[in-house]
Amino acid sequence: MRYFSTDNPALVSRRFDNEIVIANYVTGAYYSLTGSGAEIWLGLRAGVSVEEIATRLGANNVATEVDAFVTRLGDEAIIAPVDSPIHRVAWSPSPGFKFSSPLLERFDDLRDLLLLDPVHDVDDIGWPHSANGDR
Repeated sequence: MRYFSTDNPALVSRRFDNEIVIANYVTGAYYSLTGSGAEIWLGLRAGVSVEEIATRLGANNVATEVDAFVTRLGDEAIIAPVDSPIHRVAWSPSPGFKFSSPLLERFDDLRDLLLLDPVHDVDDIGWPHSANGDR
């Protein structure tokens, strides 16, 4: 069984309906997880193994797509492998869930804003105006 940790102090995640948005306050990147990606994320956060997530999502041949998605999360340093779950809570797919290809989109267009320190890096006008004139 393969387990991953989603606990990273540089990341903040929020669920919006069928989407998970993750912001990385070190790199300035943010991510959108849609399709079955949101459900996979919620399973990983609950401490469920990758194999069990694929089984619970229940469609034919989903293990390959789940594995590829988890690999991409690891490549982006959003998750990290662990020997066993750090914490385990009950999880099952959302009511009415139907499998669709998990999608992970990365965005860098708000990098400067996400990395801006609103206390130290702003001018007299205030946030979100940086001291060097950028926005």
